[in-house]
Amino acid sequence: MIANFSNILRSQRLLNQIPVALCLRKLHKEAYIPVKWRKPDIGWTKLNFDGSKSKTGMGSIGGVFRNHKAEFLLGYAESIGKTTSMEAELEALRRGLELVLENGWYDVWLEGDAKSLIDIITQRKSFRSDEVQKNVRHINLIIPELNNCIMTHIYREGNRAADKLAQMGHQSDKPRIWRHDPPAEVLRIMHEDAQARFRVSGIQGDEDSGGLQFGLGSSREVHMSDLDGGRVFSSGKGDLWYGFGDVDESGHDRGIWYGAPDVSAAQQIGCVEPRICKGTVKA
Repeated sequence: MIANFSNILRSQRLLNQIPVALCLRKLHKEAYIPVKWRKPDIGWTKLNFDGSKSKTGMGSIGGVFRNHKAEFLLGYAESIGKTTSMEAELEALRRGLELVLENGWYDVWLEGDAKSLIDIITQRKSFRSDEVQKNVRHINLIIPELNNCIMTHIYREGNRAADKLAQMGHQSDKPRIWRHDPPAEVLRIMHEDAQARFRVSGIQGDEDSGGLQFGLGSSREVHMSDLDGGRVFSSGKGDLWYGFGDVDESGHDRGIWYGAPDVSAAQQIGCVEPRICKGTVKA
């Protein structure tokens, strides 16, 4: 069975909204993006995966599977020895896909926080590394075995459960798999994800990169409320915020919301016809 690569590409385009980010980068050096983990549809399994590399160059991987109720299905963590950041991310995805097949999950949502990896898989971009290409080939052999597969990027704040497992992998002398209950620290993160709490990610552009580099600052939980058909961010700072976001064809919030420093800047980012709102944030 052939995986729905058009779904992978379409989902990636929806979530990236690069024109928005580019406009944002030109207007001001840094903005904040509320990020939240999203549940899969009924019948789907969602894998969040992550790779980690320590200062010594040693790598580890981790991942967590959840269902449409945000319930834990399976988690894994493993130390993989000397590696690069990209190889660790790919190894985390490859191992996750192997577990997908072992458990008979065929409608799968894959999500990670390494955008360059997402681009390699969804856009078939090449990478100058034999080890990377080896993992990419392996991944591309597994994906066609699935009925449906979508792959999306999320900022690190929305990938904390997988990140925690990857960090735990550094401490493991052998591969670990949790089939019933996750570690307590992962369970706490999963509860926060299930409650649809937003966390804030800092974003800024890097002119030298030829694209966007995302600088992730300290996270702050935020809550969003309706205001005159728009949204207002509550970050506990007590300042004035202006928000705009995006909705799908059915009018449902896609969860991609950006902050602008003032209403003038927000209005200038009209390249995607954003909804504008205004309000005083409560401390």
